[in-house]
Amino acid sequence: MTDANAQLSIMESRILAQRRKRGNILLMLVLFGFTATMFFVSYSHLQLETQTGSPVSRAVTDK
Repeated sequence: MTDANAQLSIMESRILAQRRKRGNILLMLVLFGFTATMFFVSYSHLQLETQTGSPVSRAVTDK
């Protein structure tokens, strides 16, 4: 293939850029969702562990 055939047209370049942008935004949203979910799971776990009347904290302090 020659260099002239390997070059993308302006329209093809725009379409490729739009697909990459869309893919990057989707990936960013998935990663943000995962991070937020893990934060809230960790936070709720810490809240559960630090409750004074919870069986888990009593089991740890009884040892």
